[in-house]
Amino acid sequence: METIRNLVTPLAVVAALGGLSTVEVELPEVFVEAQSIELRDRFYDLVTPSEHVVWAVGKSGKIIRSNDQAHSFSVQNTPTISHLQSISAWDDRRAVVVGNNGTTLNTSDGGVTWDIVKAPLNDIGNKIFSVDIAPNGRVWATAEFGSVLFSDDKGKSWTRVGTDEDVAWNDVGFAADGRVCVIGEFGGLACSDDSGDSWQRKDSPVENSMMGIAFSDGHHGVGVGLNGKLIRTDDAGETWRLVESPTSKQFYGLAWDDDKWLIVGEKGALLTYYPEQDSWTTEDLGPRGNIWHTAVVASHDRIYLAGQKLGYTKQGALVQFGRAR
Repeated sequence: METIRNLVTPLAVVAALGGLSTVEVELPEVFVEAQSIELRDRFYDLVTPSEHVVWAVGKSGKIIRSNDQAHSFSVQNTPTISHLQSISAWDDRRAVVVGNNGTTLNTSDGGVTWDIVKAPLNDIGNKIFSVDIAPNGRVWATAEFGSVLFSDDKGKSWTRVGTDEDVAWNDVGFAADGRVCVIGEFGGLACSDDSGDSWQRKDSPVENSMMGIAFSDGHHGVGVGLNGKLIRTDDAGETWRLVESPTSKQFYGLAWDDDKWLIVGEKGALLTYYPEQDSWTTEDLGPRGNIWHTAVVASHDRIYLAGQKLGYTKQGALVQFGRAR
């Protein structure tokens, strides 16, 4: 009897479980809101066309935008999963983006829709590094294999110019009288005075790859690059000299802010160079500062940073978006 009793109990349990399979269990609906900024995100550039609007672009075709001075962000739909390297904007509605695989995007409605345009590059050297808008409204972009692009219709079509050499041009800047200068690998410098039809190589005081170039006015500009290198010009890019730097950290991006240059790079590097005094200061970003940044923008008493993390500094405090504040 004991043997029969021991058999009956498991069989009864199995039968009961079988009956449960016919019961419809009603589960509550759970909606999980996707985070605009995720831990795996990397944003390589940003732009602030007005006080309240912030756009940022990065890996896997991601573009985010804030309309409330970075208090909140929304993800915009893009027609690509290529990494996006750089963004520039004419105003709150019109912007252009460039990236890998010859990808360029443009919008005229604030990013509600983005149109994709294939740049006139070959299949091998087709990574576009930067995009900037000249004072006359023409937009310029720099790429691999000596390629330089420009557009006169807000990025709807592109014309390829450049130096036709095996060098990556990493950034573009604009000097007086319509001069366009590019900077890149191995300390490379070149300028054009005829809208890119011809380029003149300029003597460089460095052999390090240079990552960024910009002008504070028509004649004064700087370039920054690897191993803490900073070079400056006071004659619209005709001649350049090396400036002694307080660090050997890699420099990736720069921006002009009233009377000083802001420079970002690896390991939380955020330095300020004052060209009038030929002097430097460094800022302590605190415990969150040991990260890399590729772009910096000064806008309305904030210094915005893009890179491994996205955020801003204000009065010495670092705020990172997508984290507890």
